Amino acid sequence: MYRLVPGVISGESLAEESFAGALLEYPQYTRPADYDSLRVPEVLTSGHHANIARWRLRESLKKTLAYRPELLAAEGLTGELRKLIREILTEGGDDEPHPENPGALR
Repeated sequence: MYRLVPGVISGESLAEESFAGALLEYPQYTRPADYDSLRVPEVLTSGHHANIARWRLRESLKKTLAYRPELLAAEGLTGELRKLIREILTEGGDDEPHPENPGALR
């Protein structure tokens, strides 16, 4: 079982549900891997469980930052989570909404 953040990433399916933890759920994909012009991210088909868990965490953070940034304003975020949040905020370049005050998360 890989556990990067308790209640957010684990091998237990309940811990990965959207109602568990403080993050919104990461995107879900199904077969076929290519459909119309959409493609499943390569990391998800790689079989590397640690990379998949990290991708899921980053996607959950991106979605939470875009739609519910107040969930991330809570105290107790680990240094790793804060580092990933800073990386995501500096990347930019997506079409999703951004928090009004991203500096509050740094």
